[in-house]
Amino acid sequence: MAKVYARATHIQTHVPTRVLGPFETEQEAWDAVAQAEGRKLSWERTKRGSMVSTPHTRWITERVGASSGD
Repeated sequence: MAKVYARATHIQTHVPTRVLGPFETEQEAWDAVAQAEGRKLSWERTKRGSMVSTPHTRWITERVGASSGD
């Protein structure tokens, strides 16, 4: 079954800074990011999941599926 991860990247350097998950739903990932940032955020839909930016960090959620051989 596919899981949702929230990945943070520093906006200026593009260095990955944090990964949260796995979660069952995007809503769970959004709630975890809100807790990590200390506030609710407004997410935008993307082709791969959802995205939100703070002044220094870009968060992206993506669904990662299990391989077909599992």
